[in-house]
Amino acid sequence: MQTSKESQDAIHRISPDSSQEISSRFEELVGLLEEGTDRQITSHLESFHHSDLADAVGLITGGLRKRLLALVKVELDPDLLFELEDHLRHEVTDSLSPKEVAEVISEMDSDEAVQVLEDMDEEERVEILSEVPEEEREDIEVG
Repeated sequence: MQTSKESQDAIHRISPDSSQEISSRFEELVGLLEEGTDRQITSHLESFHHSDLADAVGLITGGLRKRLLALVKVELDPDLLFELEDHLRHEVTDSLSPKEVAEVISEMDSDEAVQVLEDMDEEERVEILSEVPEEEREDIEVG
């Protein structure tokens, strides 16, 4: 398999302090993003802890990141959304409808939901909160 410059750059960005297991899973993920099927990628993603996946999203760029985010957002894990760096979280939430974001937010602990919502602009926050069931919304707004 010949890797693209984008793939090689992503692989070089992984920390040398990462375990061999994490490094090899990351390299396999990059290869699958480049040449694998969606099914192969989503199957491989199941082996990632949400914090490792958040790191991978941060290390991968360009078209490979877009493909990864498209697959991740299909069944977005609330822990993953929380773990993402702010700019990546915005990239994900911007690609979802307010209702989809509300569904993910509703599954979070209230303090995590508050933290995610605080990073959004007021208009977006109000729109998302309007989609959260009232009982859960009260917990989130009180924090």
